[in-house]
Amino acid sequence: DHVFMMYPIVVRDGVDRDELILHLEKNGIETRYLLPLTNQPVYERLWGHIEDDYPIAKMLNRNGFYIGCHPEMSLEDIDYIVETFSGFFSRR
Repeated sequence: DHVFMMYPIVVRDGVDRDELILHLEKNGIETRYLLPLTNQPVYERLWGHIEDDYPIAKMLNRNGFYIGCHPEMSLEDIDYIVETFSGFFSRR
């Protein structure tokens, strides 16, 4: 079952993920980086730096993040999120 806690987003190469995250946060939209698996300290201790061996995971670590969501979000909340994303991309 889905817990509707976070919605994952992956930006294309060429989009500055951290700039987008800053824009969202400044506008009251909570974000979190994706949970990286290949570069967790425990894996690095066991197997060294393995991220380069997994290019898709590396791209997700570099370009992915979550925004918060929940089942009680209103259409107005969703419209605000869409408008905030649109505001970021329209100034590019």
